[in-house]
Amino acid sequence: MKLIEYEDKQIPEIVLQRAAKNGKLFHQIIQEFIQTGEEDLAPGTEISPKIQKKLQETIYFLEKNKKLLNNHCFLGSERLHHAFYKGVLVATYVDLEFADCIVELKTNNIKMHESPLTLLSFQIQLLIQHLCTQKEVYLL
Repeated sequence: MKLIEYEDKQIPEIVLQRAAKNGKLFHQIIQEFIQTGEEDLAPGTEISPKIQKKLQETIYFLEKNKKLLNNHCFLGSERLHHAFYKGVLVATYVDLEFADCIVELKTNNIKMHESPLTLLSFQIQLLIQHLCTQKEVYLL
């Protein structure tokens, strides 16, 4: 519905700021969980029900696949990588980096199959991440 609501209009800045804040908070919580095994939320921190649901789903997935992740040495989060492809510099940040794979976190709930342009942009991002890291890329 939001897509239809804002289709021909400029999205209000407060909506964009809220989305950015929620995305940043989501990334921080997941990155902390990977490093410590705990999902701490600072007292008084407001988080939207959609992001809370996404957090629960992501943490459940990570806990369920803990053995998989424990076998991959965690190297860090928000790491910058670059590569030259046919003489052109390409660079990307990766959300979570492990010794032999990376994990890209997404907080939006866009139906990629309904939006070819969105699907294409995600595919390009993941291809660039693979090109720059030479690692398998997982999208959560």
